Amino acid sequence: MLIKSISSANPEIGDYPFTTCSPAPAMMKYENIQIQLIDTPPVTPDYLEVWHYELVKDADGVLFILDLSNQDSTGIMESILTKLREKKIELIPEEQTVSAESPLFSRRAIIVANKSDLPQAEENFSRLKKALESRFHPLAISASRGDNLEQLKKRIFSILHIIRVYSKVPGKKVEFDSPFTLKRGSSVLDMAKAVHMDFARKLKYARIWSKTKYQGQMVNRDHILEDEDIIELHI
Repeated sequence: MLIKSISSANPEIGDYPFTTCSPAPAMMKYENIQIQLIDTPPVTPDYLEVWHYELVKDADGVLFILDLSNQDSTGIMESILTKLREKKIELIPEEQTVSAESPLFSRRAIIVANKSDLPQAEENFSRLKKALESRFHPLAISASRGDNLEQLKKRIFSILHIIRVYSKVPGKKVEFDSPFTLKRGSSVLDMAKAVHMDFARKLKYARIWSKTKYQGQMVNRDHILEDEDIIELHI
């Protein structure tokens, strides 16, 4: 239900578990970009296949979705987190930086508590927040009713630690519907490489426009970009 609610996919939905039998890709529109999601079969402490672990390792982020109609959702989550750590995988809060020195495969995660519209959901969610304490900031949603789905999309974008940068051709208007997507911390030079390697080799300087700070100022190739910066490359 959740994948159908936030993406263009139309998966089979049933009132029984394991309706999803194998990983299935879906595309979620967030403002002016598309983000790929992979819908997997449900996991339990007794059902975690080898490919589940490998899929988490290859992912840029993880949505850990719990069922608030289940009174033991907190215990199930803790058991699965333990199983992941046994395989050297650690889920970390979305704002935390992934450490290259950690002996574990660290992946940023959002704890999503679905079915907030059902009886006892509020009580179960309070129990979940208490169990997580300062480790995570769970989000209660209702895929069927639409509660907090836009907030979820924003947090999915945030967890990826990416920025959108717009390329401006001198003398022309900016096209805001086709940004370059770069890792947070990318520079003007990184953006030039994304446009074309010739731009990176021949780049002299760039002009930048931003929401608050810059209005066409000249910057060098090492300047660090922010989300929704507009860049005019000069070669």
